[in-house]
Amino acid sequence: RSTLFPYTTLFRSLELFLKRFISLLLCVSMCTVFFTGVGSQKTYAREQYWIKVNKYANVATVYKREKGRWAPVRAMLTSCGGYSTPSGNFHIQGKYRWKVLKDNVMGQYCTRIVGSILFHSVWYYPGGGYHRQNSKEFNKLGRTASHGCVRLAVMDAKWIYDNCGGGTRVTIYSSRNPGPLGKPEPIKVRGSIGWDPTDPHLGNPRFRMRKQLQRSEERRVGKECRS
Repeated sequence: RSTLFPYTTLFRSLELFLKRFISLLLCVSMCTVFFTGVGSQKTYAREQYWIKVNKYANVATVYKREKGRWAPVRAMLTSCGGYSTPSGNFHIQGKYRWKVLKDNVMGQYCTRIVGSILFHSVWYYPGGGYHRQNSKEFNKLGRTASHGCVRLAVMDAKWIYDNCGGGTRVTIYSSRNPGPLGKPEPIKVRGSIGWDPTDPHLGNPRFRMRKQLQRSEERRVGKECRS
């Protein structure tokens, strides 16, 4: 017994070591798969769309990667904040369906660019409600008006929220040239409070105005294609 005891202890120690070593390998393998997957999703998101925000002209142009090149596919009116809106290259970090903004007002379809700077709809009065948007601020789209965020019509804020994942590149710059697709015509609404006319919500009585703009945009694109 005394002769076998050291060997028995050695075998048990070796068995315990192997079990711990195998567990460590499995853990490392799972971590590698997880982080590789996250990285590939972010890379894909960055490569699919690129949003360029011209804070001087208050226009955002979306580019899509097609056949190895970036092609402009969408232009959107914005209200930036002038010097309060930072210039540079950023990547989308998070999203919020509704979010409390400065002075306790609300925003729809909020997408974080950097720090406290977001893409979001024109703001709504505290208490929420789709019919409680500040219409006067909506009529400022295309002009500098925000505290630093990039305001958009609901339809455009929703498009970014739905289509641009985490890691999507965002470039904010200043130029007198609005961009390759030009500056969209603004929609104007009456009154001081009401629905965003581009909001696709089923209860929106103003949504027909967006259809008029779409027809106008289709005619403009058709003319460009023929020229």
